[in-house]
Amino acid sequence: MNLYAPSYYKRFKCIADRCKNSCCIDWEIDVDEKTYEKYLSVGGYLKENIAESDGCRYFELKNGRCPHLLENGLCRIIIDYGEDYIADICRDHPRFYNCISERREVGLGLVCEEAARIIIGDDELFSLEKIGECDDEPIDCDFDALPERDNIISLILESDKTLPVKIKMLENKYSINVNIHSMNEWLGILTELEILDKKWEEILNSATVSERKHDCCELYPNLERILVYFVYRHVSASSSYLNLRAKLGFSILSVKILVYLIERAQECNVENLIGLARIYSSEIEYSEENTDALIYEFESELAE
Repeated sequence: MNLYAPSYYKRFKCIADRCKNSCCIDWEIDVDEKTYEKYLSVGGYLKENIAESDGCRYFELKNGRCPHLLENGLCRIIIDYGEDYIADICRDHPRFYNCISERREVGLGLVCEEAARIIIGDDELFSLEKIGECDDEPIDCDFDALPERDNIISLILESDKTLPVKIKMLENKYSINVNIHSMNEWLGILTELEILDKKWEEILNSATVSERKHDCCELYPNLERILVYFVYRHVSASSSYLNLRAKLGFSILSVKILVYLIERAQECNVENLIGLARIYSSEIEYSEENTDALIYEFESELAE
C-alpha cells in the first residue's frame, strides 16, 4: 500500500528536553511484544520497570513520570541504547494512521506541542504527498470517504472567503447543525466527559462565565489549518455518509470551541491558540470515549 502524508509531515522532529508538555509524563506507555523481547535479553532496569495487567505490558509510572525520563527531560533508554530500543508507541507518537481502501495515510496529532506548532503555523497550502509504501494489506471499504473529504478540504482552502463563511457553507451543504446545543451547553458536555488535566476543567469553567475579550479574525488562517487537520484526521476514516457528516460536525464544533476559548482568553495570539489546541486534542482526541461521545451527538441528530 502507498503511504501518504501532509507536506509538513517530514518537518516534524521531537524536541525532547525542550518540550513543555512531555508525552513521558502522565501517559501510560505500552511495551509491544518485539520491544519486550529486547528488554528481556538486556535485563537490568529495562526489564525491572515493566508492569503487566490484563495481558498488557507497560512502563509503571513513578510520580506520574515514565521511569526512564531523566530530570533533564531526556530518555535514559535512548542515551544508553539508542532509538532502536524505545517502544513502538514512543517511536510513533504523535503520529496517527488511517487505512483507507488501497492506501494508508499518516498525520501528526495536535496533542504534541511541536506538531501543533507545525500544523497551525504552516504557511504552505495543505497538500498530501506520497512518502513511501507500507506492508499493510488493502482493506474492503463499503464507503469511500476520500472524494468528499477532498472536496471539504478544497472548500476550506478557498482564499476568497472568510472562515465563518466557509463553515456556514459546509454546514449548509452537509445539513449539519452545530447549534443543537448552545456553546455553554457544549462546554457543559465537555466538563461531563473524562477529564485528564485539571487545567482543562479550569479553562472550560472560566470560559462559561467570561465575556468575549477579543476578535480572533487575525487567527482565521491558523484556525482554517486546524479545521483541515480535524477533517483529515477524522472525516477520512468515515464508515458511511451519515458518519462522514457527523465527523465533519465534530470537526467544525472543535474549531468553534477553540474560537470561543481563544476569544475569552487573556491573550489572543497564535502561541495561545497552539496551547489551547494541544490541550483540547489531549482531552478529546486522545480519549476514544470522549471523541465518540461528541460524534454521537451529531449522529443521533442526523439519524432522526
